[in-house]
Amino acid sequence: GEAFFLSSSDNDDVATTTTTPSLSNYNVVDLCAAPGGKTAQLCSYGFGHVTAVELSERRSRRLRENLQRLQLLDKCDVQVADGTTWLPPMMIVEEGQHQRQQPQPPRQPIHGVLLDVPCTATGTAGRRPDVLHKDASCLNAELLQVQYNLACHAADHLLPVGGVLVYATCSLLKQEGEDQLRR
Repeated sequence: GEAFFLSSSDNDDVATTTTTPSLSNYNVVDLCAAPGGKTAQLCSYGFGHVTAVELSERRSRRLRENLQRLQLLDKCDVQVADGTTWLPPMMIVEEGQHQRQQPQPPRQPIHGVLLDVPCTATGTAGRRPDVLHKDASCLNAELLQVQYNLACHAADHLLPVGGVLVYATCSLLKQEGEDQLRR
């Protein structure tokens, strides 16, 4: 089988790979993509197609600027959308006098989703010492539900059986990591 390993660097929060199989046939989605460091890494690996989905228009502009600066914008489709409901774009297919929608582009399915969820950021103390004063009381039900909804949407509506979901959080709180995966 193919080995594919991702790790996160404490210095730049960018995923890195130690073994790279031929990735040109793999289509991946970065579901909470801004500011774009992980998206840029995915683009540089040589995946067949990278789609970056970001809810905020402002953060999406920053994402595009970063990809442009790195000369990777042509390798990525940036979409402003809610990751809890986003689906690949649809295209109209003409069949005689009838039209029907089908997923666009008509290519292989999504093979992987990188989901770096919004979180309390308690694991970023090296850059932001103020987060050390946070504990589980800083969590709110709405944030936990957003994390859960993102993960469920990716698993249930984006990935085929055998697809890869990378759930990432920069939180040290169990409720945002292990507990979410057990739900």
